[in-house]
Amino acid sequence: MTATTSSGPRPAPDDVDLAVRLAEAEARFSLGFDHAPIGMALVDLDGGFLRVNRAMGRIVGLTPSELLARTFQDITDPADLDLDLHQLGRTVAGEIDGYTIEKNYVRADGSLVACQLDVALVRSDDGTPQHFISQVQDISERKAAAASLEQVRSAQRACLEALEQGVVMADVDGTIHLSNAAAWRILGGDPATFTRRVRTGTWNAYDEHGDLIPLEDRPIIHTALTGERVTDRLMHIRRDDGQHVAIRMATEPVLDDTGAVASIVIAFADISHEQALTTAQRHADEEVRASKVLLEAFLERSADLICVHDARGYVRYTSPTAETVLGHPLVAGDRMHWDRIHPDDAEGGLAAYAELLEAPGATVRAEVRYRGDDSWRHLEIVATNRLDDPAVGGVVGNVRDITERAEAAAQLSWQAFHDQLTGLPNRGLLMDRIGQALERTRRQGERLALLFIDLDRFKLVNDERGHEAGDSLLVEVAGRLRDTVRSSDTVARLGGDEFVVVAEGGDDHDIAALATRILTALEVPVVLPDDSALAVSASIGLAYDAGHPPERLLRDADAALYRAKQRGRNRMEVFNEALRVAAQRRSTVETTLRRALDDGALAVHHQPIVSLDDGSVVGTEALVRIPSRDGHLEAPQEYIAVAEDRGLIVPLGEAVLESVGRTLAAWRTAAAPCDPATFVSVNVSARQLGSSSFAAGVAATLDRHGLRPRDLVVEFTEDTVIGADRSTGRTIDALHEMGVRLWLDDFGTGYSSLAYLKRFPMDALKLDRSFVRGLGEDHSDTEIVRAVLALGRSLGLTVVAEGVETPRQLTLLHDLGCHRVQGFLVGRPAPADEVDREARHLDVLGTDPAQPRLPLR
Repeated sequence: MTATTSSGPRPAPDDVDLAVRLAEAEARFSLGFDHAPIGMALVDLDGGFLRVNRAMGRIVGLTPSELLARTFQDITDPADLDLDLHQLGRTVAGEIDGYTIEKNYVRADGSLVACQLDVALVRSDDGTPQHFISQVQDISERKAAAASLEQVRSAQRACLEALEQGVVMADVDGTIHLSNAAAWRILGGDPATFTRRVRTGTWNAYDEHGDLIPLEDRPIIHTALTGERVTDRLMHIRRDDGQHVAIRMATEPVLDDTGAVASIVIAFADISHEQALTTAQRHADEEVRASKVLLEAFLERSADLICVHDARGYVRYTSPTAETVLGHPLVAGDRMHWDRIHPDDAEGGLAAYAELLEAPGATVRAEVRYRGDDSWRHLEIVATNRLDDPAVGGVVGNVRDITERAEAAAQLSWQAFHDQLTGLPNRGLLMDRIGQALERTRRQGERLALLFIDLDRFKLVNDERGHEAGDSLLVEVAGRLRDTVRSSDTVARLGGDEFVVVAEGGDDHDIAALATRILTALEVPVVLPDDSALAVSASIGLAYDAGHPPERLLRDADAALYRAKQRGRNRMEVFNEALRVAAQRRSTVETTLRRALDDGALAVHHQPIVSLDDGSVVGTEALVRIPSRDGHLEAPQEYIAVAEDRGLIVPLGEAVLESVGRTLAAWRTAAAPCDPATFVSVNVSARQLGSSSFAAGVAATLDRHGLRPRDLVVEFTEDTVIGADRSTGRTIDALHEMGVRLWLDDFGTGYSSLAYLKRFPMDALKLDRSFVRGLGEDHSDTEIVRAVLALGRSLGLTVVAEGVETPRQLTLLHDLGCHRVQGFLVGRPAPADEVDREARHLDVLGTDPAQPRLPLR
């Protein structure tokens, strides 16, 4: 990190000018905000006031400082709060930009004040809601005046509405100012139509003889032109609906200050009932004919099939859409084609139809599959028995083609219970199939087997070849499984690379043969879309029905699968009680680990790493310990495996790294357990190295605790980087560039590929304890140690020997040229504050070959 001084570079003139403009803008905003004549407030997302002006305080009878201690909910009338909160929620959700409502605020003295509230939401550049801007106006006086005016208008309206006569008050140009319901009931129109007719002169009026009345003689026009009133004028009008109405009309002019006609009051009464009854009958006949035409037009244009047939099924009427809906012609005189109904639907449908014939006026609804021209259609049928209606005399059926809707519903149902990639049943359908299969096999005295299949190292396929290759592999595996199992078996995909086969019946030999066929089928290399071949294998866990529910049977098969993975993959394991105990133990381990992570109860111990050059402690390895229920600390081996399997390895690693950061910082402050050159090594998993954020997390931890990158060593095993993808490589390179040291742990136990030493910028190798254990006793182990040390010297890598437990091992390592050791002989793992007592400074200069170089203390 480059040091900087307090006297940084002087700001550019543009920056200064911008700052000045911003300050001026803020001043103008504050001036306008604080002195605005209406209430202004900035409100946070929880309703708290961030800033208010004096006008807002006056409205509610509080000072601005008193308001800042409250929320808008505190001063809102409870009757209005739900509406306000609802609109606020819609604004935050982005449904609306803001809102305006009228609401009551509660003043300091408990009284209510009516206000208009305008609210807008301020968002950040990325769309995150920040706060609200509210404008509040006191509308109490306006509301009171409006209420008083409304009382007067209500009284006038009541008087007008009590009249059976129509009353209209209009300008000379026809603009309506006042009217009652009786007016439009008589005229059959609305104010807009009235105005248009008056302005255009198209509201024709006729005298009692049926002759058109000239414009100038019509009462409204006459009064408008002459200012004279008209009384008791009989006339006929034709309404928009075609009906002729006889009315008796009177007009009264309203003059302005100059004596000109300003408006006209028009009063009229419907006297059609006093006219000849023949006229009313003629109108009724016209309406019937119009209704018939309307009905025929509807039937002609309806997408549904409308048909009427008699009790024997002979068609009396059918709409033109018959062939479109049914897929074949159907005309009057034909008999209904009941034989075209799907056999699975015919029995129930015809039974319901028979009951309908016995129930006059009843209606039934049914959905059936119907064979049209060359395919099955889904039809929705609504039939009503109108046989006793003389005007109909048949069964009226409305038939709608719902094929698209039915197929869409079937597709949605299929998607809900099938894996979209492979087309296999998903977990939901699988559990249903297992339940049904258990009922059948138990009823028939047979046995059910469940094979849980998981592809080996599938993650590497996605990491190295990409997800498209992974998907192609899964589709091919699904096809091979379908082709391999028996026709009565079910193949399902649980997700990821996990498949399940449900096999009903068969003895142990049959099920074992089925598992063998599956393993053999999957061994054939898969050809990917890029024409490359990929070898694949799988592990299988087998469980038999033992009288438990489907979920238990699936867990048992999963436990067997876990054992197959442990024993080397590409094999099958059969579930037994020992596996159940192991599964329960894994569950207990997982629960304990999760609780320790949640409670921050993990313990991190440190084991010293000692230099054989001078016997000093040069560093420690951080080793996590898990507290059990009884308070004891347990070694992590079992927990690490569960953490890897259950996706807890990343939070576990983060907790260890944070603990190491605190410990190193404390040691730096106290200068213990040894000099400031001491480092701490931490073990990381493949999942951590594969995370794009891991390197940044390490840097943040070091920075947070004031540490140097060289204070930390990151250890990972050969297995961790087998087939490492680009993301893992980038993480390792980033750690190296940062200055964090990289050690290859358990060297010699994995693939021991020298390619990893060439590919990754390693700083040291940790010689596995299995080789150290045989030093001086097994010639091969001694030569392997010698070779690894020579390799380290050739490549400039430090070699650290793990598991040193005897003085003889220590002496031989020193003689072979090993410079760093770790083990119980030189220091046991201990809490951070006890590391100094556990570390043993070694007498590396002892000269008596008969005496081992023992610790000095």
